[in-house]
Amino acid sequence: MVILAYGVEQPTTGDPGSVFFPALEHLCQRMSFHDHDGINSAPVSGTSVSGASVVALGAGFTQGVNLLWTQTIALPAGYTYANSMMQCRDNSTGEVIYCDISQASPTSVTISAIFNDLDVEVFCK
Repeated sequence: MVILAYGVEQPTTGDPGSVFFPALEHLCQRMSFHDHDGINSAPVSGTSVSGASVVALGAGFTQGVNLLWTQTIALPAGYTYANSMMQCRDNSTGEVIYCDISQASPTSVTISAIFNDLDVEVFCK
C-alpha cells in the first residue's frame, strides 16, 4: 500500500484482499466527500473558475454627480452582483482601469468613472 498526497491510499501489486478492499472503500468515500480545499484534495485555482464579460460603451455614459460619468449595465447571464467578483478593463487594450461598481439590481450594476471616452469591459468571475 502506498499513501499518496492528501492521504489517498493506492493499492500495489500483491496486496491481499484484506488490504485492497478496505483501501478501495476508503478511496470511494474520500472521492465522494472531497471539496478541493487543499486539505483532503488539491485546491481549485482561480484560473479554473470561468468568467464572462459585458462591454459598457463610452458613448453610453451620462454625467452624474461630483463630475463622475455613470452607466448602468446588465451583468452577463448567470451572474449576480452578490456572487461575482468584478473588474473593469479598457476594452481596446485590456488594461485594468479603476471604476466604482455599485449594485443597481441583483443582475445589473452602475459603473462610475472620471471619464467617458473609453469602452469599459466589465469582467465577472
